[in-house]
Amino acid sequence: MKTGIPLPKICVYVKIPSYIACRDMMFIDFRKKIEKIRLCLWWFYSSKTDDEEIHRVSEEAAAIMGIKPFKNIKICPRFYMANAAVIGFRCRTLVLTKTLLELLNIEELKAVLLHEYAHCKLKHQLKLMSLSMMLLLGIALICIYIVLSLEQEALALGISIPLLIISYISIYILTRFILKRFELEADCLAVSKLNNTITYINILRKIKMVNGDVSGWRAILSPHPPIDKRILYISTCVNK
Repeated sequence: MKTGIPLPKICVYVKIPSYIACRDMMFIDFRKKIEKIRLCLWWFYSSKTDDEEIHRVSEEAAAIMGIKPFKNIKICPRFYMANAAVIGFRCRTLVLTKTLLELLNIEELKAVLLHEYAHCKLKHQLKLMSLSMMLLLGIALICIYIVLSLEQEALALGISIPLLIISYISIYILTRFILKRFELEADCLAVSKLNNTITYINILRKIKMVNGDVSGWRAILSPHPPIDKRILYISTCVNK
């Protein structure tokens, strides 16, 4: 029954124990770290597509580059990022994100595929794998030599383990530098085949709007150069 007299509001305050809040924050941080790992392996969350238009554009780009078209084309719908990658040194599989396909038109998609085919034409995957294997083998042989040469096992391990750690970090940074160089080379070759520098630069700017850009120490660890550097390099290639 309504009396016309408003009832007093009752507020209940529940104090959450600090350990529960800390536990929840740790769980959130853990989930974020897992998501970052998944993001690094974004291509793993892809599935094969039979889209005729995408395969047609891929075949056209392959013909322009003078190389065999990709046998498998996969799409990753999971992450909001614009990216494309060739999987395997044989260049038989291409993975595209759904965001990239939604971002670009057909002509722009062909330019992106030309970039990926340029990696295959220049044998970047094979070169990187060969160099990495040679470096790893060389470091392994050095460590084996140290272990066999020194009589004290503890001293041998004390030298070998830090050497392995330093070598791994050095190889990681070196491969990132090489990957950046490969990206610039692929850009240059793709633009030369596309004959439309403005379209290619507009694609990079669109990707920057979605993915953002890297700077500082992140730029050192990133496999891609900053977008502005890529645009500048493309302009240099065209003027050669």
